[in-house]
Amino acid sequence: MNSRGFSLLEVMLSLAIVAGLVVSTLGVVNHHLEVLRERRELAVASALAELKLWEMLREGVRKEGSFEPPHEGYRFEARLEPAVWEHLSFLTLEVRAPGGGRVALQGLLRAE
Repeated sequence: MNSRGFSLLEVMLSLAIVAGLVVSTLGVVNHHLEVLRERRELAVASALAELKLWEMLREGVRKEGSFEPPHEGYRFEARLEPAVWEHLSFLTLEVRAPGGGRVALQGLLRAE
């Protein structure tokens, strides 16, 4: 460096370093935003699954369906399987999120 300022090579090198840092930072932020979206969908699916499981235990089992707005992209499927105990069945409820994530809950249901 001379007394009049930076050379063109020094300026270009510093710009390349800054550009590399910006690109890598944007990649990391984008990745974490995608992870956050997936986690949010799974949290909503878990809450919906728990509510639907309690609803089915109270009111009876519907085999499949979707949820009302604002959760219309989420779908559920229920399966009843016999349990080893007399007069009981396993209820397995699976909720699928719009992004492809799945949550499954199980409960015991008195067989009718």
